[in-house]
Amino acid sequence: CNISDTLSCDAVNTSRWSEIGGTPIALLGAGYFAAMAFLAFQHARGKGNGVTGLLAALAGVAVGYDVFLAWASSQVGALCVMCAATWALNVILLTGSMLEARTEEGGIGAAVTRGISAYGMNAAIVGLAMILVGNVTFKPDAPSTRGGGTSGAAGDDLAGLYEQAGGRIEFDGTEPVRGPADARFTLVEWADFQCPHCALMVTELEGVLADNPDTKLLFKHYPISGLCNANVDGVRHENACSAAAAADCAGKQNAFYELSHKMFKNQEYLAPDDIRFLAKELQLDMPSFEACWADPSSMDGVRSDVAGGTAAGVSGTPAVYLRGAFGDRWVRVKGGRAEIHQILAAARNGTPLAEPAPAAQE
Repeated sequence: CNISDTLSCDAVNTSRWSEIGGTPIALLGAGYFAAMAFLAFQHARGKGNGVTGLLAALAGVAVGYDVFLAWASSQVGALCVMCAATWALNVILLTGSMLEARTEEGGIGAAVTRGISAYGMNAAIVGLAMILVGNVTFKPDAPSTRGGGTSGAAGDDLAGLYEQAGGRIEFDGTEPVRGPADARFTLVEWADFQCPHCALMVTELEGVLADNPDTKLLFKHYPISGLCNANVDGVRHENACSAAAAADCAGKQNAFYELSHKMFKNQEYLAPDDIRFLAKELQLDMPSFEACWADPSSMDGVRSDVAGGTAAGVSGTPAVYLRGAFGDRWVRVKGGRAEIHQILAAARNGTPLAEPAPAAQE
């Protein structure tokens, strides 16, 4: 989420939605359409036995999944035009096949049963064959997902995954930390509790920490709201500042990340009473929490983080920076879990990394 009204997705690895069981959705889609093409060919040859019923059943499943993908696209703030075209195609296939299947003996239900019996196995073989061929011919270099692995790419090939920090990055010692104190690599994230991209980045960074025991993460606030961020015009994310202060108050009870994760998972429900409910679920000492949260000074740490973000060149969230790959110099990471894995693995294995490009002007 940027300071401006334009949403930015470049700091989020949307691979969370791009595969199932390690197989890219695009390949699964290719298998589906291959099976549908096979059934359509049988129909064109004048074959009966419920072929239109099976077409309708498969198209129905596809349309249902398309609804989920449309929701996922709304979460990452981006829309794949080609994907949307296939969604429309699936609706057309579903409508046409259902209209024709209704005319068969016994209606749609009977047509589906006959179609599965007569063509289900062959359609499945065609679809799986397409997926298998795709997996064999489409083998992108996979980054290491374990500490000590190889990068899967030469250092120069990774240059597009990072850039220079836009300013100085300093800490005051109050930042919540996850990971070993003596970690070789340090990540710091500026985030907003009402930013949907930040909610996705939570899972990305958790994966990085789980797979890289030599890495630690620090958290800093950067609410996209003029209520506590002088860089933002207007209220924008009206509950973001209050949520940030609440997280800091939970931190006084060693529950910063616990409440943070709950708030990221419930971004639509961050009004004060909603946050109180989440705090009670964590069994916080509510009188102490309420007293801290009501104290105007609870916002001091939030404003301090915003000032630090401004000095670092932060203009949107999530903003993730890394130290350790280039000695003590910080770089801004332009991606999520997979991209950070590649950089860490290359640095860990001594692969020469290209010098980071100057920070982009936003």
